[in-house]
Amino acid sequence: MKLIIMLFLPLLVFSQTEANHVYFAAIKTDCYSEYNSEGKQTKLYNLQVIPIVNYFGESYSKKYEFYDDGIKYEIREDYVYCPDSTRTQIESLSETWRDSVRLKTIEYSKSWRKIEMERANELYAKAKAQGIAITDYSVKDESEYTNGTGYSIDFVNAGKKTIKYIWFTLSAYNRVKDFISTKVVKAMGPIKSGYSGSGSFSYVWHTDLVETVKLTGIKIQYMDGTFFVAKKPKDAFLSERCAYLLFGDPLEQYEED
Repeated sequence: MKLIIMLFLPLLVFSQTEANHVYFAAIKTDCYSEYNSEGKQTKLYNLQVIPIVNYFGESYSKKYEFYDDGIKYEIREDYVYCPDSTRTQIESLSETWRDSVRLKTIEYSKSWRKIEMERANELYAKAKAQGIAITDYSVKDESEYTNGTGYSIDFVNAGKKTIKYIWFTLSAYNRVKDFISTKVVKAMGPIKSGYSGSGSFSYVWHTDLVETVKLTGIKIQYMDGTFFVAKKPKDAFLSERCAYLLFGDPLEQYEED
């Protein structure tokens, strides 16, 4: 609860100055909005703050109206945390005042998207310096019947050359943060500049004790035979929201034959 309140604070300051009478709620879990009148959805992430305008519907299917980059969407209430006081204020709005709030909310959502894009581009610039931008990764228990932990990673080639091979150095730790071992895994291209790639590696560690994995090294070989080694691998990671804003969802890039 404290984390949600902290997330609200910067936006509440904004709402009291630049966009008076803009109301906010927070997303409880990764989800999608309902399809809007234009057949569009937007992806939402755990603890993401959204500007809301209306709370409506039957008791068994209540929804919130919210805006993302000036576009209207709806989201079911079970995906949303909204303070009781905010919901009460939203419900008590007259239609005339709601229209005024809606205009201010649309303006705010467009301004906030510009800020988000600036931040996303700043993160992507740091990732480019590492050769790739990592958009997702996961640590997976291979099977309940065997001892083994795997690793998967999705990334975008942020360099100018086509990737031939890429090596990832992975350091594993148990749940009390004791070091287990370091492994190197290898993914194969070709992956053109600006295109996505991925690697899924089974049984990287033959143990179920792995709780977290740190990426400590990135080495790339390009199709022209040259190599590149990232100096700050941790800077290659993008947040899910950042990746969504930059590349869309799902992240689908297709190599030409």
